[in-house]
Amino acid sequence: MINCNSTTFFNTAQFLTYFLHCFGCFAIPIHIFGGYCILYKTPVTMASVKWCLFSFHCWSCFMDLGLSLLTTPYLFLPALAGTTVGVLNLTGLGMGEQAFLMMATVGIVIVSVIVIFEKRLFILLPRSTYWRHVRIPWLIFDFLIALFYFLPTYFYYPDQDLSRKLVVKNFGCIPKYINLDSLFFISTVDSTFLGTYTLMVQFFFAQIFVFAILTDIILRKQMKTTNTSRQTARLQRLFQKALILQVTLPFIVLFTPLVCAGFSVLFWLHYQYLTNVLVFLVSSHGFFSTITMISVHRPYREYTRNLVNYTIMVRIDRGNSVSNANTNDIT
Repeated sequence: MINCNSTTFFNTAQFLTYFLHCFGCFAIPIHIFGGYCILYKTPVTMASVKWCLFSFHCWSCFMDLGLSLLTTPYLFLPALAGTTVGVLNLTGLGMGEQAFLMMATVGIVIVSVIVIFEKRLFILLPRSTYWRHVRIPWLIFDFLIALFYFLPTYFYYPDQDLSRKLVVKNFGCIPKYINLDSLFFISTVDSTFLGTYTLMVQFFFAQIFVFAILTDIILRKQMKTTNTSRQTARLQRLFQKALILQVTLPFIVLFTPLVCAGFSVLFWLHYQYLTNVLVFLVSSHGFFSTITMISVHRPYREYTRNLVNYTIMVRIDRGNSVSNANTNDIT
């Protein structure tokens, strides 16, 4: 399914470059505001995970900027290939190294979520629990997987010339909007490639699920004790639900495109304009994560609302002052 004569602008790397670069610049103030809220507007009740939240926020923002500004990947599916049209090209960094950088960043973003939920559970567990002795090695193991899971692929990139010949053979022709010589092939069409990374994601998300469930069980038990503990546990459960919402909504934005890309590879489907949309959605994960964080956590939401109301009132006062001044000048 490929139209080799298509000249639609939405299929081109130029469209993706303009769109992602503009979006990346637009998102920077939002990311900075989100970081400010975490650092200066986090209440005492959320202090236990303040720095975990900030770490997750920073890595999510870096992933956004890495995809939208630094690398700007222009993918060619169903072939596992693409080219980069971002700022890092100006530094001479190779496309293979840029791919490794962004894949490692995605892994660290996921592990940062694990750290948030593990920290919540760790605080609630008794001091004598066995988990206190193994948690640090376990989290180090997670980070090592996140950093180096892409290493085998990095060391065994396929022969580029042979991969180009295979693509021409399978497609029959190459669309005009694709510069075949500029493409870098990460892997040939191989279900093992997708299966390995799917297992890794499942391993990480199983940890998030287990930590969240165990935390909820402990909080439910606390609600059955004294009134003081019950009130505290109720607030903690509300915070837990807010955390789950903060993580769930942006990750839907992140993994829906990845699933679609997987189907494209497995069933050999090519719709370049949809691929460009998928890249945009993945690169907007941190933006949606920041918006969700501000929306679901009451302290950040109220601070933002008060800030917006104050700004509106200042503008209204200035408008009234200018209007009165003009009236006085006329009279």
